[in-house]
Amino acid sequence: MKSTFTPTAASDTEVSYESLVGIDGKMSTYVLRVAFAFLAAASALALVATLVYVRAANTVGTYVATLSAIINGIAAYHYKEIIKVRTTEAISITSEWKIDALRRAPITYKR
Repeated sequence: MKSTFTPTAASDTEVSYESLVGIDGKMSTYVLRVAFAFLAAASALALVATLVYVRAANTVGTYVATLSAIINGIAAYHYKEIIKVRTTEAISITSEWKIDALRRAPITYKR
């Protein structure tokens, strides 16, 4: 289904966020915590696999496992920071922009 909403000014953008005012931000933290736990566990297991591949002198396996550990570790870090924003701030335009920046930006995000 195609969306027909296209904000034309800052006031239109603010109106689109008005529907978020009554939402309890704590409701979404469960899903975020589960995703964080899976990513952190995947990163830890990939790190163990990296050590096993290094010991076995398997270069290709070491590369793949190390890349997996790094990618999952960064994703877990982003989820951890999103959880911090969700638990410490009310849902607002500012908090949603912070979360959006965390979803799409590199780790250089400053609080």
